[in-house]
Amino acid sequence: METLTAKKMAETIGISINLAGKYLRGYCRPKLIRAIEIERKLGIPVEAWDDIKSYLNNNTSNTETSRTNESKNLPKAEKC
Repeated sequence: METLTAKKMAETIGISINLAGKYLRGYCRPKLIRAIEIERKLGIPVEAWDDIKSYLNNNTSNTETSRTNESKNLPKAEKC
């Protein structure tokens, strides 16, 4: 799997970079419907959210999660 950034996830599924970063760092998990969308669009299996850090460490070359909001067109963060 190629490098997945919070920015790429945010843009692909239409969430804030902040929320995508929380997902990727394991601070919170996406709801099932969003996890299914992430699997369909980004290839991360729904089951991976049980331990996303381990999944990403074992399945990406370099995982980077950005905390900066680089795009003004993304929605505000959802509550976890």
